[in-house]
Amino acid sequence: MATLTGARITVTASDDQLLRNLQDLAESPDTTPLMYRLGEYFQGSTQQRFTSQTDPQGVAWKPLSPGYIKRKKKNTSLILTLNAYLRRYIQSQVLAADTVAWGSNRVYAAIHNAGGNGSGINGNMPPRQFLGVSDEDNAEVLAIVQDWLHRKMNGLPD
Repeated sequence: MATLTGARITVTASDDQLLRNLQDLAESPDTTPLMYRLGEYFQGSTQQRFTSQTDPQGVAWKPLSPGYIKRKKKNTSLILTLNAYLRRYIQSQVLAADTVAWGSNRVYAAIHNAGGNGSGINGNMPPRQFLGVSDEDNAEVLAIVQDWLHRKMNGLPD
């Protein structure tokens, strides 16, 4: 009669280079190159929202007011786009080995993103959020991190 006492699989890493790479990663994980990759991704993802004209959750931006459409000289069918400066000035910046930021330095970026009471002809501006992180962004970030870890553990270039 046989008795079941358990089962076990043991895997031992015998590749010396892999072991050195894992040790290096554990001792000093310089994630700066990863932050650059994430910054590039988020910059592109944010710029893509100007094409889809949706917020990070996929909700369409509020349409332009009829009065503004009459005054707008070009790109009348595009929201948040007159000369495309806001979209073109979406940039990312690595702030530390574990921190990346992205956004726009345009003075009007905040009111377009969050909405609010403007001055002069702006009046009451509805929010048209272009900054943020979507579910798709989260999935892509996970893939980027996994690829980066794979490269680090196998001694491949960033």
